[in-house]
Formats: sequence, structure tokens, C-alpha cells
Amino acid sequence: MPSRAVWVAQTGIFLALLIAAQIVTRPFGNSILTGSVNNMLFILTLMVCGLSSALILSAISPVIAFFMGMMPFWPFIPVLIAGNIVLVVLWHFIALRTPQNNERHQNNERHQKHPPARHFIAMGVAAVVKFLILFFGIVHIVVPLVLGLEGPQAGVVSAAFSYPQIITACIGGILAMLLFPVLRKALPKR
Repeated sequence: MPSRAVWVAQTGIFLALLIAAQIVTRPFGNSILTGSVNNMLFILTLMVCGLSSALILSAISPVIAFFMGMMPFWPFIPVLIAGNIVLVVLWHFIALRTPQNNERHQNNERHQKHPPARHFIAMGVAAVVKFLILFFGIVHIVVPLVLGLEGPQAGVVSAAFSYPQIITACIGGILAMLLFPVLRKALPKR
């Protein structure tokens, strides 16, 4: 198969996994579970398919969640997209990028080992920055200024977009680091 066809097929598989994960985790009503699985899929997509595929999933995920009824307010969508994109981009540049990388060599680089320390640094930095984007964007802008929520309702919504976001990004990162070596063995070298 040509490289473009492989990219489309693999991106489609990860998109299907993302949709399935949201369907399977929805009945649990647990944002930590759903967020962790989503973050894991973003990072695995990045490691297997590349930055463009991971960006696509990062942008589509909140839209899917909204239409599935997992997210009550549409103004959250752009903030969640921004948080997901930052997570993926930081992982890309901290954990996977090497100075000599370019588009032509990127697929081969993805199959080589990168120092585990870089993955843990990427996980920590990406988790904190995603948390900051979601916390300030949703808790301090969307909830009070756009939606005008106050009192207990604002507190419940705000709590979901505070420290749990660091937890879900870290769990997702750890799961991706554990699963990627298995996937790498199963994938053809390009």
C-alpha cells in the first residue's frame, strides 16, 4: 500500500477507536476514565501515525463528545480542542522530535526508541499546559462570561476542568507509553 493509504487507514482506525471509546465509557459517567482513554488515543495516534493524524483526532474528539451528549455546553468545544492540540504538539516536540527530523524521515523516526525521560517530561509538561488552558478557558472565561453559570452548577462544571485534567493527561500518557512498544512490533516498518 502506498504511504498515503497507510496513513489514511491508520488514522481511520484510531478515529474508530476514539468513537468506540467514547461510546463504551459514556455509561460510566466518569470523566477521568473517558479523558484518560482519549488522551491515550491522542498520544498513540501521534506515535503511530504522526502529528497530522493526532491533530485531527484532537479536534474531532470534543465535537463527537458534544453530539453524544457527553458535554452539555457547545462553548466548551473550542477550548477543549485547543487543550487537546497543545497536548499533542507538546508531546511531539518534547518526546518525539529530533533535530534532524523532517517530513521525509518522520515515519522512520517514529519507530525508533526515544529516551523514556523525554516521554515523562512531555507527559508532565503537556498535562500541566493542557490543564491551564482548560482551567482558564472554561472555568474563568466560558462558565462565568459566556454561559453565566453561578453557584453549585458553576462549581460542578469548574471542578471537572480543574486538577482532574492533569490526572487524565498523565494516565493517558502512561498508558500510551505502555502500549506503544506492543503496537510498534505489530506495525510494518515504513
